[in-house]
Amino acid sequence: MIVFIIVIAASVFAIYQKNNIQSLLYSSKYSGDELEERNQDINSKIKTVVEQVLGISIVPLSEEDSQKLINGEISREEAFAIITGNSKSGSDSVKINELVVDVYLLKADYLSRIYGLITQIESEWNAVPYEERTLTKKFAVIRKYMDKGSKLERECDKKMDALLKELEKELKASGKDTSIISEITALYNEEKAVKKAALLGKYYP
Repeated sequence: MIVFIIVIAASVFAIYQKNNIQSLLYSSKYSGDELEERNQDINSKIKTVVEQVLGISIVPLSEEDSQKLINGEISREEAFAIITGNSKSGSDSVKINELVVDVYLLKADYLSRIYGLITQIESEWNAVPYEERTLTKKFAVIRKYMDKGSKLERECDKKMDALLKELEKELKASGKDTSIISEITALYNEEKAVKKAALLGKYYP
């Protein structure tokens, strides 16, 4: 699920949050390659959960298709067709199918916005004269974007919570197992921690 992923500033300066503390632990414990393996494992588990919801095999949206979905180049219906391999099957509930697409849309949208912030940070840092590139200066540059990154995380958390509550409601109405909601929540938080750890490792080796 989304997920999520937040600009480094949120990881460095808001370490009192449980998820950020976990990110710091991961960053110190795992290499970049190991974190990528963990991320792939999380995505595999997410895929399994979504397949349980829909009752069919799926193919997660690629980065290219995710961007097309964000830009409105493909519709939610087309995105669902891609995810399900153009299968006519899926959940009996159209609403559940739509919620599945919304999860991928949320992930793609916030990934794009977060990476946009990171690009801004990198551009500003690269413009700093080499002789002025101290750790203090790096923190100063990143702190400018801390509030934006933290705000994006809060927005994403709020929207994900709303999506999961709605999904749980639809699953209950369809007589389906709702225990997967807790699985999705755990995977969502795990993915955030891993993504943050990867960013910390990249910028603060």
